[in-house]
Amino acid sequence: LPCIAFKQLPASAELPRFLAERVHGWVVITSPEAAEVFLDAWRHARKPQMRIACVGAASAKVLKAAGLPTPFIPSKATAKTLAAELPLDEAAMSVLYPCSALAATTLQDALEGRGFSVTRLETYTTVEAPWVEDATAAARAASVVSFASPSAVRVWQERAGTSAVAVCIGETSAQEARRLGFAHVLFPESPGIEAWSETIASLDMSQWADTALAKSSK
Repeated sequence: LPCIAFKQLPASAELPRFLAERVHGWVVITSPEAAEVFLDAWRHARKPQMRIACVGAASAKVLKAAGLPTPFIPSKATAKTLAAELPLDEAAMSVLYPCSALAATTLQDALEGRGFSVTRLETYTTVEAPWVEDATAAARAASVVSFASPSAVRVWQERAGTSAVAVCIGETSAQEARRLGFAHVLFPESPGIEAWSETIASLDMSQWADTALAKSSK
């Protein structure tokens, strides 16, 4: 049940020019959607050679499937870790950061703190995905819900409440779930789709179903 959809912004039309000029030492990608927008621009720019860093395996997979070389990936899939581990190179101290308009400034702030020059280009944003009435009813009856972004958490909370157990892909989404009132929030120590899936698969569903039912009946 999708909570969000993606919408490209006018700045996405500027991305091919930035890539073609090749003035940035690094291009940093922090989500699969950002990777898709980047790939479209990269093709329009006639596929210039790029030095790319991805926050995690999911973003890197999108790029590798398109034939790009394996990008730099940090030891933990978080913006904080990527900013701390991006290799310092005097010849590559400028970073192009195509991202969502809703992305926090954590990455660029930390990179600039290390001496990098960061160009943030907000190429897309997230909007609420439409639900039909049956979908809303199903959401409110769910005992466990999985979240891949803070935006999805916010949409779910507005439409279905916070009685379900929230299983988040990483700490950022988990923090948003707690802030919005979810009482039971789980997330893997190392963010990523595989670890997230394992966290969901390891749940005792009967235990959490009883918990959510008790809370929703209050």
